[in-house]
Amino acid sequence: MQWRSLWWKIKKILKLKIDGPFFNSAFNIIFKRRKLVEHLYFEVIGACQYNCTSCSHEELRFQFRSFQLSIEEIKNFLHFTEKSNYHIHRLEIHGPGEPLLWKGFNDGVKMLKESGRISKIIVITNGLLLKNIKDETWKYIFQLRISLYPMSDILGSIKEKQKKFGRKIKVNKIDQFDRVPEERHENTTPCQCACPGPMFLKDRIILFCGPPGIHAAKLAGVDIINDPEMSEALGVNYLSRLDQNKIGKLKICEYCWANCNIKKEDIPVVSVKPNRVAAANSEVKQVAS
Repeated sequence: MQWRSLWWKIKKILKLKIDGPFFNSAFNIIFKRRKLVEHLYFEVIGACQYNCTSCSHEELRFQFRSFQLSIEEIKNFLHFTEKSNYHIHRLEIHGPGEPLLWKGFNDGVKMLKESGRISKIIVITNGLLLKNIKDETWKYIFQLRISLYPMSDILGSIKEKQKKFGRKIKVNKIDQFDRVPEERHENTTPCQCACPGPMFLKDRIILFCGPPGIHAAKLAGVDIINDPEMSEALGVNYLSRLDQNKIGKLKICEYCWANCNIKKEDIPVVSVKPNRVAAANSEVKQVAS
C-alpha cells in the first residue's frame, strides 16, 4: 500500500483534522525520507518604494537594484530542491526590496506552494500594494507580515484584507530602526544572529547570512555572494555545506546589524533618497506601474 493512501486511511479512521503545515511536513519527512530545511530566505526583487535610513537590506538592494526573480529561476530552484530531496518548512519572501512589486508574485507563490516541497510561505511586506495579491493567492500564503511605518497610510486597506483573510495577516508597527553598524565591533562573537542564513539569491545560496550580512561583508572586505566558503551555486545538494555551528562566529559578524551583542542606536524610521540608491528610483516607478 502506498504511504499516502495509508496516511489518509489513518486520518479517516481516527477522524483527524491534520492537514496543516506541521503534519504535512511530518508526513514528508517521515514517510518520504525528505531532508528537512527549517527555513530559507527567498529573495525576489531589489526595488522598494522607500529608501529608509539605516535599512538593513540597503547594500543588497543597491547591488541588486534592478533584480527581479524570473519564473524560470523559480523552476530551476524547485528542480534542484527536488533533486536534493529537500523539504523546506518555512520559506520567507522578504525582498531585499518590496515583494509586492515583484511582477511574478502571484504565479511564483502558487508555483512554490504547489511544488509540494514547502510547508509555510511567509511574506514580509510594507503593505502598500496589498491590492496586487490576487484572492486565490492567499490560500498559498501561511502568513503575511506587514511592517507598518509612520509614513504609511494603509490601515484602511489592511483592515479590509483582515476581514477576508483574518489571522493570515500580522501587523508589526515600526517607528524605529536599529542603526546599521559602520565599523567593526571587536569581541562581540560568538553571538546570536537575528537574521541567519541560508538565503536564496538568484542562482546562489548564501549559506550563513540573511540580507544584513551583505553590508557587513562589504565592511569586512569579503564578497560572501561569490566566496566559495560562504556561498554555493544552486545545484544538487546545495545545502550540503551548511554548518549551523558557524552562524554567529564568522569574521563578518563583528560588523553586522544582526549581531545581537552589538549595542545599536535607535533612530526614527525616515524614508529618504540617498545618492547611492537614487539611480534606482526610476526603476522602482517602472516596476510599480
